[in-house]
Amino acid sequence: MRATFEGAMTVDPQTRLVEARDDTNDELWSVYADWLERRGDPRSELLRLSMLVEAGVEDEAVGARAAELEAKLVAPVEDAAGGFELGWRRGFVDRLRAEEPWERGETSAADRLSALLDAEALRLLRTLEIDREDRDDVAMGALGQRGTFEWARAVFEGRSLPQLRRLGIGGAPSEDMHLSQTSNWMMTSTAPGEGGRIYRPDRYVGDISPALAATPGLRELEVAGEGIRVDASALPAGLKSLRVATRYLRQTTLAAVSAARLPELERLELWLGFWPDSVVDFEGPEGEEYYGPETSPEDLRGLLAGGGVPALRELALVHCAYMAELLEALATSPLLAQIEALDLSYGFLGADQLGPLLDASERFAHLRRLDLSHHQLDDEALAQLRARFGEALISEAQFGREGDAALQLLSF
Repeated sequence: MRATFEGAMTVDPQTRLVEARDDTNDELWSVYADWLERRGDPRSELLRLSMLVEAGVEDEAVGARAAELEAKLVAPVEDAAGGFELGWRRGFVDRLRAEEPWERGETSAADRLSALLDAEALRLLRTLEIDREDRDDVAMGALGQRGTFEWARAVFEGRSLPQLRRLGIGGAPSEDMHLSQTSNWMMTSTAPGEGGRIYRPDRYVGDISPALAATPGLRELEVAGEGIRVDASALPAGLKSLRVATRYLRQTTLAAVSAARLPELERLELWLGFWPDSVVDFEGPEGEEYYGPETSPEDLRGLLAGGGVPALRELALVHCAYMAELLEALATSPLLAQIEALDLSYGFLGADQLGPLLDASERFAHLRRLDLSHHQLDDEALAQLRARFGEALISEAQFGREGDAALQLLSF
């Protein structure tokens, strides 16, 4: 059976696993183990033993031999990883979280990451997360100098990682990021000797195109940070989920995502953000490099037309400074009819700004979920919305009410 299966392949089992969108086919894994064994790779035995353990086989000999092989094959890779987190599956690294430490050692984080990505144990790597260690006790003036992604950017240049399915840059957005976004507070650093002038934002990401060029098989992409840049042509066509979390989404990046053709995209989340006008005497960072001009619903025109994302069903446009105008654009957009779950949370909508939604409520009536949490809606407005949308409406934590965490932050 295995010989027939392998003989029918036009490419080797390793390439099949690299290219597979669903790598749960145990028959393919078994053929891969045979293929490794013929090439004298000791991981073939560890792979088979791991599959036995996963299948629930309880055998002391199996466990002892697996432990012996792990000490031989896994431990050296863990040592080489240093402080990076590795997740293992069947003798191979399935997940890698690479975080640049604040205190730099003799070997740079970039060199360690580059060496790991070249290792045989990572040939089937599925998830890669890139971040930077946070240090709460570091003076603000140094924060912006330590970008979230800059340290790793060169590692991706000229490299091919077709096995990757999920890429995370900047870590998962925290509740603190939601609150600081909501209060329009932007952690920034200042250039030495320039006082309050904004030099560049904390958690700066910059251009992620080199990472995307190296990972054409991505299915999930999540980027969190500031100054995020990407071209429409760089976004992998096979993406199913895209999340961009930032305190202010650059106009060029928003336009790129809006114009991209992503035929398999099912879920999209964009933090549109607020222009950083809360800083006294704000003159703007160095132009387009960090933020660029203010955005508007016009920058979403390509997305709202719907042609580039025919499979999109879940849409989140959150932290939007022009939410009332966005509601009006959504109400008349071709895209709305295909959306099943719409998240418009964190936007400071008042009761007097619900006209586009209430007047065109039939256009939104098909939604199974409509999230209007974290706005400024009073009880009367919420009652009107519940009468129109029933259980589909999510309206938690309206700003300005007792116990509202964002209000507490604003009054701090």
